[in-house]
Amino acid sequence: MNWKAVLVLILIPSLAFAMSNGAPALECSQCHMDAKPLSSNNIVVEGLIEKDGKYYYEPGKFYKLKIKIVNVPNCTEAMVHCGGFAFSASAGKVKVVDHEHTFLTSVFDLGLGGMVEYVTHTEKGSLVRSRAWEVSWKAPEKPVVVGFRVASIVANGDASPNGDMYGVKIFSALPYGVPPEKIINQNTFTSNGSNTILLYMVLASLMTSLISLFVSIFALISSGKRSS
Repeated sequence: MNWKAVLVLILIPSLAFAMSNGAPALECSQCHMDAKPLSSNNIVVEGLIEKDGKYYYEPGKFYKLKIKIVNVPNCTEAMVHCGGFAFSASAGKVKVVDHEHTFLTSVFDLGLGGMVEYVTHTEKGSLVRSRAWEVSWKAPEKPVVVGFRVASIVANGDASPNGDMYGVKIFSALPYGVPPEKIINQNTFTSNGSNTILLYMVLASLMTSLISLFVSIFALISSGKRSS
């Protein structure tokens, strides 16, 4: 038996599924490497308290948020995919509202020093022509500065990771009505996700090494059976 062929047949569908069924990390550029820049102004988050150009929240409250990608080329019926997103918060808890088009997953973020949960699109979610998705967020009980990060992809619909648009919106929200001296500062999202990309590349390299090891072991086993 050709074990290399078996492993390839197993791995190719898995990798293709990961690319179309949600972002594998808090950003998308590890797959969409040649993506054109998408301005953060094209990424809109609605549902938080907005006042004087700043975002606020009430501690302990649930918020239903809408993430939209605006002022970009329309997604037509002929396109295979329309786009996707990955939404995370440095505090509180993100939750799924629409299980058909979004799901919850997690990844280790070096900047925050731990696992970070995020909501991203499903396979059906990548087909949403409006490029708008809903998520839920429960605000933390303590009056902390909360960082939000939204990575977004505008797909050109050719079923490949090439020629798309990619951008990130990073912003903070303050506890509403809390005096500045009582607000707790903590780590928030300050980068474009390069630390997560580095971790992803390291893990990918380790996975490749493990696959090569398994291929060699299977080849030895197969060779031993034929010689006996």
